[in-house]
Amino acid sequence: MAAVAATELSRAARTHGAVLGCIIADAAAQPSHWIYDAAMKADRNKDLAVPEFGPPRGVFYQQPDGEGKLSTYGDQALAILEHIVAHSGVDLDKLADSHASRFGAGSAYDIEGKLGHAPTKEDWPVPGPWIHHSLKEFLAHKAAGAPHPLGDTEDTQADGAAKIAAVVGLLAGKPELDDTVERVVRLTQNNDTAVGHTLLFAKLLEAVVLGEPVADATAKAVAWGAASDNAAAREAAKAVAAAQASTETHDAVVAANGSSCGMPGSLANAAHAFTSALSAADGFAAALRPTIAAPGCNCSRACMAGAVAGALLGREGLPAEWVAKTTGGDKIDALAAALAAAATA
Repeated sequence: MAAVAATELSRAARTHGAVLGCIIADAAAQPSHWIYDAAMKADRNKDLAVPEFGPPRGVFYQQPDGEGKLSTYGDQALAILEHIVAHSGVDLDKLADSHASRFGAGSAYDIEGKLGHAPTKEDWPVPGPWIHHSLKEFLAHKAAGAPHPLGDTEDTQADGAAKIAAVVGLLAGKPELDDTVERVVRLTQNNDTAVGHTLLFAKLLEAVVLGEPVADATAKAVAWGAASDNAAAREAAKAVAAAQASTETHDAVVAANGSSCGMPGSLANAAHAFTSALSAADGFAAALRPTIAAPGCNCSRACMAGAVAGALLGREGLPAEWVAKTTGGDKIDALAAALAAAATA
């Protein structure tokens, strides 16, 4: 499917595409998430015609019946989407309550409860999903009755940018976007570094949702970051600009930036994925497949790249097979449509 210019689509189509694209891209990447050894990943993918979906084959966790399920990155994005649609915006207290239920004791994320002991390397791959450190800290702070913000003061990984598509889709072009992004990030990552990295990505995605070409949107976000008084935003701007300008293969860019969940490397890798593939006008799958196939934290990269590619291509540019393979895909599609309608009402 050939790519189309974002300016040819309605704002609702771009919003719908961004929010749904983020989540289905995560689902597509999840079965091979966090395989850091490139040779191991190639071996585990060797019998697949395409790198997306397929049976669980991760090192650290494997979800039972894992094809189509979300990683913790995508599930945070879905949790925020569900919350926004249910409450017509962001209510931080209610979002904290729903996060505690979704990710806390007795949930699918309670691996210690499933195993009867704290997991060790001998338990890998655990019967996922995997609970992220920032969510553990959030849960501990909430259980202790701490006031907002409840997030981890040290975790600076890709969670913020990976989960923020629904907030950007709802508030793109509105003055409250930046403040809302910051409050949602600080719910689980209460530090300026995570906020700065996420705001840089939010600026980029906002511009595409509002109809700008990816190159222009990236340039605008990089300029904003370069002028920011937030050191992490300046750092992310340099990394994204370098990735966009790179002529290296995607695997080489990921190797140079690092394949982990760390920022701004994960954001730079995602930027290379959507700019290099979409410039060839080959559509959503072409934008995502190289970064899904690359080692390491493909899910955080896929969430960001999927959101931007989805905004550029719109809902109709997303592969129907990917939506169908995503667990609850039809429901997520409807939620994304509801958010898009609210954003453009």
